[in-house]
Amino acid sequence: ERFFRVAMKPGKPLTFGVHPGGALCFGLPGNPASSLVSFALFVRPALRRLLGHQDLEYPRAPVTLLGPLRPDAERRHFARARVTRRGGELCAEPLAHQGSGMLRSLVGVNALLDTPPGSALLPAGAQVQALLFSGL
Repeated sequence: ERFFRVAMKPGKPLTFGVHPGGALCFGLPGNPASSLVSFALFVRPALRRLLGHQDLEYPRAPVTLLGPLRPDAERRHFARARVTRRGGELCAEPLAHQGSGMLRSLVGVNALLDTPPGSALLPAGAQVQALLFSGL
């Protein structure tokens, strides 16, 4: 079992394999945001399973966009965002700069917005699924 490259943004150059001795081997991308997203989606769940946890992934919830978000035309996009609770609703502010090499794009992030491939701009007010890094 092994793979090289995944159809997601950021994190496309993720590599995975199993050592002949049985150890899981992950090769994370070099850009900071790509590494964060790849770790959150692949490495963390694997580690949690090995430790015996039942809940492997971050919790997911629908959120309302506070600003527009452009998905990637060809790959599933995990945009960094800040999610806050406003009244009884979770609202997400996508970061303006989503470059995978930008360390600054990780400051204050508490969620990833999961958008399928597409070319249509998601306007403020649209709902998307979010992976929540912290309890809200």
